[in-house]
Amino acid sequence: GFTQPRDQLIARMLFESGARVSEVLGLTSGDWRSRDLRERAPAINKGSRGERVKEIWWSSTTSQLLRNYINDDRRWCDLEGRGLDDLPSSARLFVTDEGKAYTYKAFSWNWRNACKKTNLKVTPHQARHWFVTMALHKFESLPDDKRDAARQSLIAYMGWRNPDTI
Repeated sequence: GFTQPRDQLIARMLFESGARVSEVLGLTSGDWRSRDLRERAPAINKGSRGERVKEIWWSSTTSQLLRNYINDDRRWCDLEGRGLDDLPSSARLFVTDEGKAYTYKAFSWNWRNACKKTNLKVTPHQARHWFVTMALHKFESLPDDKRDAARQSLIAYMGWRNPDTI
């Protein structure tokens, strides 16, 4: 239902990483470069006071789509026409058509329109819940002695202060 590749890419990252919208929208080229442009980047977590204390992960396919977006669609929106190799470390990965940082409000508006087109009633935050649910289902197939460690890893990855959140 999205009309922009940028929004499709953000949605992929939300479902694949379990990250919050603010964590994905806050990513910079420097964040991604710090992990060798692979399938992950450090992000500012809720309550981290602006520190990049959380690392979010996504698929290799999404990494390639991100690279394509930055070197094509984003380049057209960049005021200086820069691609990935030319962006300063502080440059946001996701920008508006005018080259400004893409905001939650703008993404949320596009999300609602995409949902309306496809007759879905979901919020962006529900992608986070979906991610956790899918992880818990996968844990069921693990041997009993590995299940608790997997749950603890999920709690750490999600950045939950209270383990009871699960």
